Amino acid sequence: MFQQFSKSLVILATLVLLSSCSHVSVKKAKQNNNELATTAQGVGCQFLTQEKILQRINKIRQSGRFCYKKNYNSNKITKTWYEPASAVQWNEQLAIATNDFAKDMATNSYYNYFGTNAHLQPDTKKKDSKGRYQLKDAITLADRLNASGYKHHVYENMGYQYDSLDHSVDTAFDRSIEAWLASKHGHCDNIMRATVKDFAMGCGYNAESGKYYFTQLFGVANN
Repeated sequence: MFQQFSKSLVILATLVLLSSCSHVSVKKAKQNNNELATTAQGVGCQFLTQEKILQRINKIRQSGRFCYKKNYNSNKITKTWYEPASAVQWNEQLAIATNDFAKDMATNSYYNYFGTNAHLQPDTKKKDSKGRYQLKDAITLADRLNASGYKHHVYENMGYQYDSLDHSVDTAFDRSIEAWLASKHGHCDNIMRATVKDFAMGCGYNAESGKYYFTQLFGVANN
């Protein structure tokens, strides 16, 4: 599905999943905020701070809005009104599930839910000596959630963005947000759901292509 914004190509996907309760230990995602700059013109994911991501998402949730969705059977567009929703909190387990995956898509120039070898059958997936799935092999969102230890219902937004004039991560992020909110495929609904409490977003950048890859996970915690 495609959305066109000011010479910018934004490609989006959305997924809803109920995570499984099994757990595989993984290393902690690196969260060195001292290495993150705040310039608005930075090229690369290191210039997109956790603080800015949360501020943008929570600012959107502060106001009510209509979200639109296309029914592919009837080809009709329906709209749902969402009341202002409470702020989401950053979740480190969801960060593990999003960050490495976004970087892997950027590094290997692919865009799907299942990794660089998405054609592989489940029984051919490989794990390392610690029982962790390797991102280069076919993995699902359930695999990533199981590895991170997050055990609640989640909604996922994915997208990649390329702008021929401005390669700053702020531009890519802002236009991806615009595309998600305008999308008729559930992305806006995921952002506005009142039941969502946990959140994280991963970012990957391919310097050769100039593409940014984003993955968002919205978690419905039980507390």
